[in-house]
Amino acid sequence: MRSARTDEQVIRTASVVEGSADLVWQRVTSQDGINDEMGPYLRMTMPRSFRGRSIGNVTPGTRIGRSHLLLFGFIPVGVDDITIAGIEPGRMFREESRMTGMRIWVHHRTLEPTNDVAGEKTIVTDEITVAPQAPLQFIPGWGALVSTVLRGFFAHRHRRLARTMLAMNSAPPPQA
Repeated sequence: MRSARTDEQVIRTASVVEGSADLVWQRVTSQDGINDEMGPYLRMTMPRSFRGRSIGNVTPGTRIGRSHLLLFGFIPVGVDDITIAGIEPGRMFREESRMTGMRIWVHHRTLEPTNDVAGEKTIVTDEITVAPQAPLQFIPGWGALVSTVLRGFFAHRHRRLARTMLAMNSAPPPQA
């Protein structure tokens, strides 16, 4: 979908995953969870000052810092200067970052519990708003290509998250 500004693209992906919203929140805001969702295609580093921490515990407006984007986990392809602009712990975060090649990068993720009789499930929704920087924005078809790649990438992330949450929820409880 295109936004009111002709050069912005808005990509929306939603899916239902196993597990409570609290459990899903813990996973999607952890560095391991983020990198697992993106793998094996992409991995993000974290600034030294933020390593081992969760974006789920930051104050709105917190600049996390510069993260390197690594294709297949080792080929540098860009930088993401991450800021968590908004957060409602257990429910949503809004990342507004400066990213290589993008004039606008906003990632808004929400979690909504379902009332499924078969067990606890959560609706995960990602809405990405992007606009490429010049000169990329002037290349014919560039916006459509970015939109197609991001749709596929976030569908991949949702499949990986669903698989991980299913495995976590079907694992036997630890022995006492």
